[in-house]
Amino acid sequence: LKLLTQPIFSPENVERKKQHQISNIKKISEEPELFTELTFKSYLFGPHPYGLPSYGKISDLKLITPKDIGLHYKKLFNPSSVIFIATGDFDDDFKNTLKLKLESLPVGISQEVHWPRPPEIRGSNIWAIDAPDATQTQIIFGQPGVERKDPDYLKLKIASVILGGSFSSRLNEKIRVQGGLTYNISSEFESELKTGLFQVSTSTKNENVERVLKESLNILHKFVEAGVTKEELDTAKNYFIGMLSRSLETPEDHAVWIATGKFYGLKPETLQDVVDEIKALSLVDINKAIKDHLNSDNLKFVLLGPTNKYLKYLQTLGLVELKKF
Repeated sequence: LKLLTQPIFSPENVERKKQHQISNIKKISEEPELFTELTFKSYLFGPHPYGLPSYGKISDLKLITPKDIGLHYKKLFNPSSVIFIATGDFDDDFKNTLKLKLESLPVGISQEVHWPRPPEIRGSNIWAIDAPDATQTQIIFGQPGVERKDPDYLKLKIASVILGGSFSSRLNEKIRVQGGLTYNISSEFESELKTGLFQVSTSTKNENVERVLKESLNILHKFVEAGVTKEELDTAKNYFIGMLSRSLETPEDHAVWIATGKFYGLKPETLQDVVDEIKALSLVDINKAIKDHLNSDNLKFVLLGPTNKYLKYLQTLGLVELKKF
């Protein structure tokens, strides 16, 4: 609690952390998968805060001082913005002491944040990042999704299990198991405080890029237009409930569950509440959510690889911008 209420940002510690962060940023270009994912978010969200790199820019990091960090801390860490969760066996004395300590936080400054909308997507928009020596091409495509509080959040999470969120998913079955075109392909809905994203990600040999994209887009189009089956829905529900249960096995897991719900402004729910909600979802619910929130005609793509091997095909999909790696 002393660290929380009386933090010390010494010049030595700040400088060490800055250098560590700068070193990590430089390594991003050595990890094509991570670089592609971060670039996709930047391309998808544009000026929206979610499009900015959370790890910062080297030029900005070099300018940060201990005083800057202290002022920022005072603005953000105050009783109105901090969520403190404790789990375990403790008495009222501990709770009262904790309450008094947290109330000693500075009042801080309440800031109203204006969130811009992510750029509208019309048609297929493609960033082709040229990496001439790459033996594989990294591929991500998708569109903006929903915020965490959206009533369709759970429906879309279940839908994503069917599309590309499990080994038996449509994408994995067709592209990996039957086609042997990749070691991994997945889809996900990532939901945040104010918006979210939907994406499909994979990597493949350069000569297979066209085939992977054609088949993946065909699967997505059929998924949106025809929806899912009752059998797929039942399997996905059981799979998702199992994953959810395994994610709440320790006191720490439960603390994160509670804190996350409070951060996103959700009503308090137990695991059983969510399980019951999932079991109650109907085929009509899922397929309507898919139709309402997915559009296979308006997508953004990021590919990292030797672009000369598949540029002509990409140009048949939509507007292509060539980028350097």
